[in-house]
Amino acid sequence: MAFPKLVKIGLRQLIQGPVTNLFPKTPPVPVPREFRGKPRYDREKCIGCGACVKVCPSGAVELIEDPTIENPKKRKKVEFYMGLCIFCYFCMEACPVDAISYGDEWLLSSYDKFDSKLIVRDLPEREQS
Repeated sequence: MAFPKLVKIGLRQLIQGPVTNLFPKTPPVPVPREFRGKPRYDREKCIGCGACVKVCPSGAVELIEDPTIENPKKRKKVEFYMGLCIFCYFCMEACPVDAISYGDEWLLSSYDKFDSKLIVRDLPEREQS
């Protein structure tokens, strides 16, 4: 019968304690090497081609003008909205110059969808008007 087996498992868990990480009471477990966390964006490598914007299925990547760059052909840069990102990393695969890479940051919860940690822009902060 299944009932005695369930009681046995339940008693064993009661004695041994939880198997899972007790986060946030304890530090989080280390993430694997190829973990798909918050993407890293290298502004210097980016050529502004927009390939990442075209392949993003959730619309989390946007091409914006960078006013700090004088050359009009290289003014386009990328902004990631992590509230929309589904961590598929099609953007990373589409980038011809490897400006986007895996990140290991995963603690992204916030009540504000425009929180700075939820937007990966690697640009000077915009002036609030």
